[in-house]
Amino acid sequence: MITVQEAKTILSEIPINRRTKTLPIAKSIGMFCAENIASPISVPSFDNSAMDGYSLAFEDLKSEMEISGEIKAGDSSMNKLKTGTAVRIFTGAPIPEGADTIVKQEIVTLQKGKFVVDPSQVKLGEFVRKAGTQCQIGQEVLRIGTELSSGTVALLASLGIQEVKVYDIPKVGVILTGDEVVSSDHELQPGQIYDANGPMLRTVLSQLGIDVEFVEKVKDEAEAVENSIKILLEKVDILILSGGISVGDYDFVRPALQNLGVRELFYKVAQKPGKPLYAGTLGTKTIFALPGNPSSSLSCFRIYVSPFIRKFFGADHAFETQFKFPLAESFQNDSSLTFFFKCVLKAGEIHLLSGQESFNLIAFNQATGLVEIPASNQKEQVFNYYPF
Repeated sequence: MITVQEAKTILSEIPINRRTKTLPIAKSIGMFCAENIASPISVPSFDNSAMDGYSLAFEDLKSEMEISGEIKAGDSSMNKLKTGTAVRIFTGAPIPEGADTIVKQEIVTLQKGKFVVDPSQVKLGEFVRKAGTQCQIGQEVLRIGTELSSGTVALLASLGIQEVKVYDIPKVGVILTGDEVVSSDHELQPGQIYDANGPMLRTVLSQLGIDVEFVEKVKDEAEAVENSIKILLEKVDILILSGGISVGDYDFVRPALQNLGVRELFYKVAQKPGKPLYAGTLGTKTIFALPGNPSSSLSCFRIYVSPFIRKFFGADHAFETQFKFPLAESFQNDSSLTFFFKCVLKAGEIHLLSGQESFNLIAFNQATGLVEIPASNQKEQVFNYYPF
């Protein structure tokens, strides 16, 4: 067996043959930028007001001033300010020529068409948004590998950019094994169980933006397993197998992969649940064989497969843990295995749930994520947390 960190390192070092595509910015959220983007314009492109108020030249400021005009947002005429006067102005409106300061309307009173203000409350240049304050023309605003968010869409739209080049999502295939497993539209017979892994894998892949194109249920027969793997490997970038990876008489997945020339990266990780986890490659294809127990399968997907898929998207640091929190109650792991426990994150603390058995899905219904508790964890104060 290898350690959890060794497994993560191996997966993080697999070279990825990424493809790119161009999408409308509104459809790019969750994808990763595949190019550096420079601003085609300066933003703002003109000096404008950050407040509703009055624009004026600071050197002409007096306690009482004539109002000589009005400019609202969208006005294209850049009128010249009449010396010694103020102009009524609204947020986003262009600053008239000769003005350099905005007096916010909250400190102004109007008397017979003039405004009255205490000059001591006004500062030179206040509430003027200068051209290019956000970015200058030609300035880099988005770096390759950046995950695109709604904020990114707003930024690109403000620059007049309608499309963005992103890394394409991989094609993923799923093979389900286990003659005892049947779909929910069948009536259970003695010795049978309903399929949890198929719907679960479809769902977690969908959350990553992947519509699984190839899902196949295969009988627990050596030839059938091998043929199914061979066919799907010709169609997908990533192949996920559920079950059949242990050492039982009807576990045919690993021998089939060996027969097909798949290079084994690792088999078995010192962890619980999910010890019989397999990863391998065949050319540019990557293969994961997950344990059949639903809890083990979902845990392994979250810790290993999901980050790898995000790496395929362009997330080069996907295997780096982003969140660490303390346990609400101390737990001593005296085992040689790393534990991944279903848990709830509440008020900045991790609460372990009951029902941690690999077959038990009740706790997954309550869990907000997984917590990683390493072997011999005497020194740890905070622990890696993996949100769902």
